[in-house]
Amino acid sequence: MSNPMQAVEDESSLTVSRHRPIRDQVADNLRSAIVNMRFTPGQRLVEQELCELTGASRASLRQALRVLEAEGLIETKNGLGTTVAVPTRDQIKELYVVRSHLEGLAVRLATEQAGTETDRRLTACLAAMEGALRADELNTTLLKAKDDFYRIVFETIRNTTLEQYLGMIHRRIPQMRATSIRREGRGAQAYAEMCEVVDSMLARDSARAEHFITLHVDNAGRAALGDVP
Repeated sequence: MSNPMQAVEDESSLTVSRHRPIRDQVADNLRSAIVNMRFTPGQRLVEQELCELTGASRASLRQALRVLEAEGLIETKNGLGTTVAVPTRDQIKELYVVRSHLEGLAVRLATEQAGTETDRRLTACLAAMEGALRADELNTTLLKAKDDFYRIVFETIRNTTLEQYLGMIHRRIPQMRATSIRREGRGAQAYAEMCEVVDSMLARDSARAEHFITLHVDNAGRAALGDVP
């Protein structure tokens, strides 16, 4: 049986399978292409070309594009068609300010509610981050390991409202995260920050854990701004 995520993992192909709703696969694959800079900020996305790349119908493609537009990853303008979004400095600042506060709250709650199983998963997650850093897989394995960290946090606190709001933020920033992590020295810095976060959580020091995840997000935001005018 074919793997419905194969197209996402294989950067050479955007072709979809038939196991999940096609619009969801198309959205996932195009989102991955944007994050991995296969489609660059400002690049025009032509429907016919995307249909050929994904093997999806025009109707499914348009549904997927609406999802990505709602997430802020692409934008459609009259007369200009659809392009990969180019976030402004103000938009990046706003997103990271909100992200910083929400993640601080989530990590503080997770620290207070963590148990032995959470500790085990956090330790394994940190080891995966270290392995990604050593393998120089910053934009793939490291970001995936960080996603796993947030999954652990959400499953620990079981706060659906907070998860929904943070989910909205995370869906808006994959391109910014990819840009941030590629900055010179940012990968090592991010790993060091996450070590402090996890160590604090294991020690049940919620205030310290909140401080370091906030510091981590603030530094990521500054790196994401980079050369954005």
